[in-house]
Amino acid sequence: MRMTVMFVLALGCLGVVWTPAQAQTNTMEVINFVKDDGRHVLNYSTFRSNYPSLELGFPKDRSLDEALKDVFYINPNEYRYDETSDRNVNKLLLSQGSYAMMAEADLTNNSNGSVYGNLTVNDSGVYKFSTEDRKSPDGHYGLRNTSGNFSQFVYVWVFPESFEVLAYECNRRGDWVKRHNTIAYYGKEVNDLLFTITYRPPRRNPPQK
Repeated sequence: MRMTVMFVLALGCLGVVWTPAQAQTNTMEVINFVKDDGRHVLNYSTFRSNYPSLELGFPKDRSLDEALKDVFYINPNEYRYDETSDRNVNKLLLSQGSYAMMAEADLTNNSNGSVYGNLTVNDSGVYKFSTEDRKSPDGHYGLRNTSGNFSQFVYVWVFPESFEVLAYECNRRGDWVKRHNTIAYYGKEVNDLLFTITYRPPRRNPPQK
């Protein structure tokens, strides 16, 4: 018997197919390189596991070109796009248990999936990013794996040197490390993660709302 593990990732829901005879081991890394405007990031994400295959889910109305329009890099380069087997999502099918992807994201535009959450800017020019906390039909929320925990989960923000990092928190226990203008969260056996990141770019012009 085979099972499908679903969790939200950089560009949608990622389904990991595995057999119960295998131990579930997986490591997820999400790295956001913040651009000078404070509103856009270059997102690099990797998933490493012993699963035999992966399924990356995209909104049902997106063609392959639309699904990958903000993607700069994906490895492996061999994949198949399935638009028929699931009535809720289209799937990018990979025949291995690990992958890497680089994509650009607008933090103020939540159309790319709940992983990007919501960015607000107050009158003092303070930027606050919060992971989307809306529950999915299965009861999970945030950065999640619907069939078990992440063995290891790493979440990183790399800010320009001129930015001021004000606060960072997660709803799950883990270790935070700050080096220079980079903050990193390290969690083990965690799931349904919500992050709040607060920062301030250098004040050049009045903040746009």
